[in-house]
Amino acid sequence: RILDFAIKNARSLGVQDRLIILGQSLGGSMLCYVGSQKKYKNQFAGFILEGAFSNYREIFREKASLSWLTILPGDLLSFSLPSDIDPIDYISKLTPTPLLIIHSKGDNIVYFHHGQDLYDAASQPKFFWQIEGNGHGNALNIEANRKNLTDWLDSLGHWER
Repeated sequence: RILDFAIKNARSLGVQDRLIILGQSLGGSMLCYVGSQKKYKNQFAGFILEGAFSNYREIFREKASLSWLTILPGDLLSFSLPSDIDPIDYISKLTPTPLLIIHSKGDNIVYFHHGQDLYDAASQPKFFWQIEGNGHGNALNIEANRKNLTDWLDSLGHWER
């Protein structure tokens, strides 16, 4: 529904070109599943994931393991989470839409390996930006990263400033 809402609003503002969707953290992870649905094929000019995780159960267990009080309950509760919509299982279906994955080596919320795992599972065309020590979900707070993003968007040929 979120993508339908975004498309509808963009069209109501007069945007007729294909859209570029950016999802951060949970939003990026959800975008893998939602964006892979047949009704969205060729609707978008690009997908951008920043700080997204690859697997719901895994991220839950990683967060639960940070305290000795939640290790066992977290491990048990993780099995109540869905495994049929894990981002890693759907990211390859975003093709042929260009995909940019941005992940910080210093992300202490969604560890770097999630971004790398998503990139490894994705199909071409795909791009991976490893951001050094930038925390979680704030890569675009740095001017150089925003410049790199606009350059990447320009390379798609579907975006005008």
